[in-house]
Amino acid sequence: MLSPKVLRFLAFIIANEKNRGIVDGESENETGVFRVIRLIKKNYHWVIALLVFFEMIVYGGLINSASVFVLPICTDLEISTTAFSVATMPYTIACCLGTSITGLLFSRFGFKKMAMLSLAITALSLLLTAFANTVYMYAFCRFLFGVGYGCCYTAATVRIIQSWFHKHLGLVMGAVSMATGLGGSLMTMVLNKIVGASGWRTAYLVAGAIVVAVTLSYLLIKDQPEQMGLRPFGFGTLTNSKQKAHRETYDWPGLSMKEQWRNPAFYLMCFSVLVCCVCLYTTSSFVVPHFVSIGFTPDRAAAYQAVYMLAVAAAKVILGLIHDRFGPKLVMLLCMACAVSGQLLLGWTVDPALSLAGILLFAVALCMSSFVIPLLTTPIFGYRTCLTVNGIFLGISSLGTLFSSPIASMCYDATGLYSPVYKVTGLVNAGITVLFLVLFAIAKKERKVYYQKHPDERE
Repeated sequence: MLSPKVLRFLAFIIANEKNRGIVDGESENETGVFRVIRLIKKNYHWVIALLVFFEMIVYGGLINSASVFVLPICTDLEISTTAFSVATMPYTIACCLGTSITGLLFSRFGFKKMAMLSLAITALSLLLTAFANTVYMYAFCRFLFGVGYGCCYTAATVRIIQSWFHKHLGLVMGAVSMATGLGGSLMTMVLNKIVGASGWRTAYLVAGAIVVAVTLSYLLIKDQPEQMGLRPFGFGTLTNSKQKAHRETYDWPGLSMKEQWRNPAFYLMCFSVLVCCVCLYTTSSFVVPHFVSIGFTPDRAAAYQAVYMLAVAAAKVILGLIHDRFGPKLVMLLCMACAVSGQLLLGWTVDPALSLAGILLFAVALCMSSFVIPLLTTPIFGYRTCLTVNGIFLGISSLGTLFSSPIASMCYDATGLYSPVYKVTGLVNAGITVLFLVLFAIAKKERKVYYQKHPDERE
């Protein structure tokens, strides 16, 4: 039996927490189970991050393990690899369209509803693929997969993470994005074993069941921390100077979407993202073939590929930390500097050590095509339209794959090497860096004008 002094002390703590809006309905006789529930509720930010992390593992695994199914499907359906490639094109188109409209859909219907619907479509596409008997049905299933994937991947992840985290936003985004590489490693091994043991159709059924489990887990998702009586993680914990800088950078509204359509900076960003991602994908999609073409053994080329993928995962976390401490502009400069130096180094050298240095630099640069783009959107265009323009820019990013592969392939067919296109894309990225700096300068000027009209918001 607790003494009256202890009970009064506990009552004081409970009342204090209630006044802060952290917990509800606690009592002096709280059991261990309720204490655990209260602790989970208090730290629900990390539950959200964990759920999104698992979703990214699954989606990353499904995307990065796609090569496991190529030959088994071609053999079973009696189609050529060219026909298989053509059948996957609807996926790319659907993914681009889905990503582009994500912001509009999620703004209107909320994250939880749209995310669960997108995951359900993804699961359905995988389960239907297991019963595909023609290349046309397979193409239709890939289209469905593109719709689900496009509407519930990076663009959707950005929305929920930004809603729940103010502090460590970049770190959490980097860690969550890192899950794609982890998922690729895990699911490639698992699905490859299932294909070998039971066939590709069974592997698709297992993949569909995994996505169904992720869909059900999203019943625990809340769109906003306020729905649980919480505030975004790190809300109000920054120092006065950092809080002011954060507020002026991220909490200015910017233009409306109607005004953005007439904003030259919006189209400059679209152009910059597209060209940058085309340049990046011409390198990332042909790492192993490039090293083989300059005389490396297939084993060494594969080893460099493995190191490169690990470096990409590490770079996302490191860039997230840099973003949280120094802001998005420095992250952009680091990525683009690594893109220019990495691609030029890969294009000019055949030395193993310098080639390894080049691919490590490029690993940092590749982050520009994924989670770095959403980190730039709000500082440049404001929070009012960030969700919509995030989807548009990420959709444009995915379009890069349509142009990068033909460009690199034509270069190889003409010269027998990928090195020339690496040199050109490295120089092009140097020019794109200047365009990104122009965009930051335009945004700074627009913020200055806004705060001159609304000086009270700087306080």
